[in-house]
Amino acid sequence: MKLYKGQPGGLDLTPILLKARTGKRFWFETCWLAVSLLSVCSSHPSQHMLLKEEAADVYDELWAASEDIAQMTLKLPFLEHMQSGDLQADDYVNFMIQDINYLLKVTDMLKEMSQKVKQEDIKKFMKNRFESYKKFGEMMLKQFNLKGVSEIKPIPAMEKYLSDYRTIMEKEEPIYFAVSLLPCSRLWLWLANQLKETYCNAYFIWKKNNMHGNPEKHYRNLLNANLKTNDQIQRAVEIFRQQMQNEHNFFAASLDEKVHLFRLSTSVILQKQPLSVSLYDTTVPRLRRCSAKMESGKWFWFESCLMAVCLLSMSSGLLLDDAHGVLYSSSQKKGSFGVDTDIYDRLWSSNFDIAVQTLKLPFLNHMKHGDLQSDYYVNFMIQDINYLLEVTDMLEEMTNKPIADEDMKEFFQGRYKSYKEFSELMLDQFNLKGVSEIKPIPAMEKYLSDYRTIMEKEEPIYFAVSLLPCSRLWLWLANHLDISYGNAYFIWKKNNMHGDPEEHYRKLLDNHLTTKDQKKRANEIFRQQMQNEHNFFAASLDE
Repeated sequence: MKLYKGQPGGLDLTPILLKARTGKRFWFETCWLAVSLLSVCSSHPSQHMLLKEEAADVYDELWAASEDIAQMTLKLPFLEHMQSGDLQADDYVNFMIQDINYLLKVTDMLKEMSQKVKQEDIKKFMKNRFESYKKFGEMMLKQFNLKGVSEIKPIPAMEKYLSDYRTIMEKEEPIYFAVSLLPCSRLWLWLANQLKETYCNAYFIWKKNNMHGNPEKHYRNLLNANLKTNDQIQRAVEIFRQQMQNEHNFFAASLDEKVHLFRLSTSVILQKQPLSVSLYDTTVPRLRRCSAKMESGKWFWFESCLMAVCLLSMSSGLLLDDAHGVLYSSSQKKGSFGVDTDIYDRLWSSNFDIAVQTLKLPFLNHMKHGDLQSDYYVNFMIQDINYLLEVTDMLEEMTNKPIADEDMKEFFQGRYKSYKEFSELMLDQFNLKGVSEIKPIPAMEKYLSDYRTIMEKEEPIYFAVSLLPCSRLWLWLANHLDISYGNAYFIWKKNNMHGDPEEHYRKLLDNHLTTKDQKKRANEIFRQQMQNEHNFFAASLDE
């Protein structure tokens, strides 16, 4: 019997058919032919099977020879947690910052290749790819409000990936640089189409942005025309696999499963109810799924520690809402600004309306539901990192000013030290050298401008007042966002739900804001900065 092209598995069914009666054989062969033709016509990527003996071309052979790496990549924790929607968003921020750097660096290499390649068809390919990458790079920089990527430090996996690109560009024939580009184009398209996500998933935006495309039209004819000998094809396979492995390694490095498990185990004690055996019962199976590859001994100790945390929580019976009551109930009952109460509390209670409005904004509402599309969070975090570094610089200026009051001087020195340490931690976490390439959005630009105006034109105590809205608002928002550890944005809640601004501000404000006019001016500045915070959150997602 003839083997039809696309026949699943390439099985020879002749022995089976010879045993069948003539009529049945006719219908069986007819149906099988129909299935074969449907398979050929649909040619769905996930169903594609390339028979080595009838390989259509090099383009297909490269993918078939490396599809095992694609399958391994799909099973990596980063992509599994993306699909589940519980990948903590800061990991995605880091991933995207690295990817933007990759895009711009490869664009630069394509520019070099388009200028130095002589062979006409390859030169045309390099020029077209350069123009496409350049356009996409400019779009990404604009989307994330970046001027460039000089401040991004590549992680080791990305550093090796880019180094391999450059080595291929400098030491191999130009056609192999074309080969080296293909794994990214094919793999990301394939991964995006394999991920089972809906719009309610925070990472649907990644799937949506990468699930369409047609690398075949750029690569197939070029590769077939320039890779003809066995040696050429073999070298192409080696380079293709090398770059597929680099892709795999980048995804692997973008989430350390042990870090994710640690976050889950520590975050359960931050929920709004005491941990119980029932929570343990729901948490452990989730962790087991995450840690299927963990050695049995390590898992035993991990599970034991989690159970201990749960039991300790049950015995302490600590309710997070009780802690909130201590922190916030007093300040929310103070009434109007004119009531003779502590200035620290009055500033908050007089501007509490802005806090409530901010909590209801689309950005935070979608964070709460876990369906804020993650690219918005990337932009938000990039802006926030810039804010942090800029305010740190202003605090350094304040420490160098001739301030007579010792408590005020100590306040600015302490705040500068704290902000500087946090700035360094954030730069290290997101693999940045600095923020000179970040363009502030209009809402952030005004916020920072207001800070500088206060610093330059007001008494030092009012700059202290201007810092307080951020400290109090983010703490309050984090504690009032109903988010659990299964939400992609729990990391933001967790990172901001602890702190005690009262320790730094209350006594200082009481000592230096004593007159009615001083308190009135302090309230104006506090409200202005609360509004700037509101405007930043509002600008971070246009509904």
